[in-house]
Amino acid sequence: MLDFIDDFRNTAALVLVKHHAMQIAQNPTAVVCHGILELAILVCERIAANLQHEHVDLDQRLKEFSALQWRTLLMCSSALACNQPIPTAEQVVDGMM
Repeated sequence: MLDFIDDFRNTAALVLVKHHAMQIAQNPTAVVCHGILELAILVCERIAANLQHEHVDLDQRLKEFSALQWRTLLMCSSALACNQPIPTAEQVVDGMM
């Protein structure tokens, strides 16, 4: 079960980072998803380290993020994947989109 959750979070992080990179290419002052980009980048760093069989201790840093931050990452990624508007902070807290 944890592997599924990790895979789901990994995919969400990759979508968010890819979208952010495309937005920055078009508009260097663009901001994405209420500051959740740091979490997405950490997840991507862990993916890259695992693929290269490097021992990088990012898991502890990832544990420092709250359930709300993970929910924000997932909701933002889902919205981007479905071409929907990025949810507001209130929608993330309420769990609505």
